[in-house]
Amino acid sequence: MAPQYEVVFDLQRAGYQPPLQVLVMGGVVLAIALTQVLTRWTKRTKWFAATLLVVSLTWLSVSWWGHWREYRRLVASTNSGAVSIAEGAITEFQGLSLNGNGTFRFTVANQAFATRFFEVTPAYRGTLGLDLSGACARVATVRDANTNSNRIVWLGMRRPCHRT
Repeated sequence: MAPQYEVVFDLQRAGYQPPLQVLVMGGVVLAIALTQVLTRWTKRTKWFAATLLVVSLTWLSVSWWGHWREYRRLVASTNSGAVSIAEGAITEFQGLSLNGNGTFRFTVANQAFATRFFEVTPAYRGTLGLDLSGACARVATVRDANTNSNRIVWLGMRRPCHRT
């Protein structure tokens, strides 16, 4: 009988979740630029504000489109079966600092996994505060050719970590 894992993260079940931090920051810059375009009366300040508006719109569009394409690539790779599985006890666990900075790292079956907070989708962020020391994990990854790295598409945990 296969061991039962509690699903911590499943990319396909989570669905697309945009990079909110980037979009909010871009939205703030966009709002400032739009306000400046609408309220400035000199030609020079209107030109600067209009440039800022175009740059912020471009930044928002490129950020969202790049994130969406990455999500679609990972889902397509998962659906095509190009998934690698690592299973075993978590070793070399290093969580994030209290302020959420740094890199979240752990090793399963001699495969190291690392991610930074800003790289993680909102659905996966809830796992970053967990203490995973001593837990068993099954990790499904897909190789992302653009970043040349393994991206976690499914993560399951169980305690205690004993062989079945």
